[in-house]
Amino acid sequence: MDGILRRNYLRNEEYETLSPDFGLPYDESKGRFYEEFIYGDYRGADLRGYALNLPRLYVIVSSGTASASEAVVNGLRGIGLEVVLVGQKTNGKNVGMEGVYLEDGAYEYLFMPVSFQGYNARLETVDPNGLAPDALKGDWNNGYEEFGSLDDDCLEYAVTSITGQFVRSSESAAQRRPGVRLVEGLSLPEISCRPEGMILLPPDDGRKD
Repeated sequence: MDGILRRNYLRNEEYETLSPDFGLPYDESKGRFYEEFIYGDYRGADLRGYALNLPRLYVIVSSGTASASEAVVNGLRGIGLEVVLVGQKTNGKNVGMEGVYLEDGAYEYLFMPVSFQGYNARLETVDPNGLAPDALKGDWNNGYEEFGSLDDDCLEYAVTSITGQFVRSSESAAQRRPGVRLVEGLSLPEISCRPEGMILLPPDDGRKD
């Protein structure tokens, strides 16, 4: 189990009614809803063929990294994967919202109140002060540069750590033309299994996406 949601005590008291709506089982002793994530059977899809077996994951972050992005990092750490954060401290948003439509005459309003807090499998939530980087690096602030430029301190640190080779762009920013440029001359670890295309889930009229 690695998806855990905690709601306020009033909502939790209604768990017998809410569990079917959420599609989540409720642990009364811990006061939290759980979402089971099983690689061999996730909503009818077998995800084992997409496993990359990575020893660690490098994630470039900044103060703008929030919500679902932080939840992914926290969730992976909760199942024991080493996640190395490079950049600046993240936003610290550990809660989520569910939309509620209300009608008033000819108008319809959508409200998005905060309604739950997320936890990983170790019952750890994202620090509201933000996730601290393992390698503190300046955020990209050198104007509009090509995506993937190794002049970005964060990307340079991550690629150097992964490959064991010191990398840096040999060109100045003024010499580079606009557009996406592939990084050359690097020896990246071989990944035995790479996913191809999107993950297809079987049709299910009752499934909520």
